[in-house]
Amino acid sequence: MSDPILSQPSVTIAILGAGAWGTTLATLATQQGHTVRLWSRRSEQSLESVIADAQVIVSAVSMKGVRLVAEQVRSRQIAPNAILVSATKGLDPDSGSEAKLPDLPSQIWQAALPDHPVVVLSGPNLSAEILKGLPAATVVASANETAAEQVQQALSSTSFRVYTNADVLGVELGGILKNVIAIANLGAPFQYHMMTHKTSGSHRHLFPNHRISPHLHRWVELSTGMNNRRWMNQGCHKIAKPKIN
Repeated sequence: MSDPILSQPSVTIAILGAGAWGTTLATLATQQGHTVRLWSRRSEQSLESVIADAQVIVSAVSMKGVRLVAEQVRSRQIAPNAILVSATKGLDPDSGSEAKLPDLPSQIWQAALPDHPVVVLSGPNLSAEILKGLPAATVVASANETAAEQVQQALSSTSFRVYTNADVLGVELGGILKNVIAIANLGAPFQYHMMTHKTSGSHRHLFPNHRISPHLHRWVELSTGMNNRRWMNQGCHKIAKPKIN
């Protein structure tokens, strides 16, 4: 990657996806004095004009649109030093098997544009709170430390703190699992299955009182060492609602 942007006070950032999260990221970048181009499928601007000479290209499209948009960007001309930022949480539903995790958004972008660094942006972020200027933090992870630092500098502000990390897989999967657990437990915050099986190879984990998709189910087994599906499907004991004194 040539011509690092780290020392440049203002850069051109293309944000693909004009939903709540894409709009929030665009607002943050604009507040930092960057030139921001926001694109969606309904935009009057063409994709070519939005990504042309952009030094940072942020993907904030929904999971189902990631592969299509990545292919569209690959077929266009982008700056040789462009950094790709994946801000989408999810797993590709059209990939994966019992033996392999579905593709992650960052993996789709890296496969489409292997000569460009990919940075994952993920964190416990709520668009409405960030737009109000409430304090928030997020993580940017990449195998390319310089690229992560460049994105950190581009988006950091007094109210939005950005941390760098080298654990791309952990950051990306952590954001996905956090959302799965949060959504599954809406309306029943204390209805969890506690996994406390004491046999060899088991660990303590919290999972929602719902079945997980087969591919994610398999990943949990592989990553935690819990290879007995009985415990995944049945769980152990529910956590009681805490007493308030």
